[in-house]
Amino acid sequence: MSFFTTTEWTKYLNIVKNIKNITIDNKNFPKNGNEIGKLFSNFLEFENNFKISNHFLTSIDHFCQNNNIDSIHFRFHPSLHPHQIPLKILLNNNWTISNGVTLLIDLKQSQQELWKKLRKRYKSTINKQNKLYHYKILDYSNNSSKYFNDWVELYANNLKGIDKNKYPTMFNFHHQLIEKNKAILVLGYDTEQAIGGMFFTFDKSHANYSFGANNPSAHNIGHSIMWHAIEELKERGLKSLELGGLSYKNQISTAFNLKNSNITHFKEGFPADLCPVYFFSKLYTDSAKQNYIKTLKENLDSNKANYEL
Repeated sequence: MSFFTTTEWTKYLNIVKNIKNITIDNKNFPKNGNEIGKLFSNFLEFENNFKISNHFLTSIDHFCQNNNIDSIHFRFHPSLHPHQIPLKILLNNNWTISNGVTLLIDLKQSQQELWKKLRKRYKSTINKQNKLYHYKILDYSNNSSKYFNDWVELYANNLKGIDKNKYPTMFNFHHQLIEKNKAILVLGYDTEQAIGGMFFTFDKSHANYSFGANNPSAHNIGHSIMWHAIEELKERGLKSLELGGLSYKNQISTAFNLKNSNITHFKEGFPADLCPVYFFSKLYTDSAKQNYIKTLKENLDSNKANYEL
């Protein structure tokens, strides 16, 4: 008699088959790491069946080794409770595990509840900005090239330290996500000029704040743009919005810089809860292991220096 039910076996084969579809970039990393995360979320259905779990992980190993991948990294969505994550199975298959924290907004709350939990100063700032500026939301049904080009210009002119040769590929990818109904772009305008914008990706249930940009003369525009995004994503029926990780001065576990600390302060003003998040890695080559150790040492040295400030 078969160890698996027909339904289990069909689901499992579909998951393993999907592993073959992971694309690889020229640095030997799986490019679409989020897809790996979704595969592992499906894998949770089989965590109580060790034979399936072990075979699934072995299939990933074979894929990475056969395609000369140095390492593979993924994480589970923070909405998952820790007891849902099969830590023991992953550890037994030589995955390294680290944890951190992220901010997660529960969009199932009413709009009144979310507004009530905003930082007090944000409420007056948003009300004031809504009188001064107007807003555009780009999605798959309203993907105007004019507004998207405004975003490209805003981003390119106000963010430093990014290789501009990567802009065409990056913005083409963003545009495709919007067209596929996997992202929205929220823009703030002062008359005809875009002065701020934020990009959000999402699946059927959860949204993620990816990045933003603003004109330095309108640095507070982000408060109202984020609130408009919260309203829009809630209206679409999404369950949560992840704002991302945190960075504090003198926090040993995270390399600190002033910009990241300011971003953390900005995020904390919104009605978000602090949630644990788990990161998983597996290194397949000696060079990957050496780079990993080097990075760890650099981060430790950097954190030690910042902690002593």
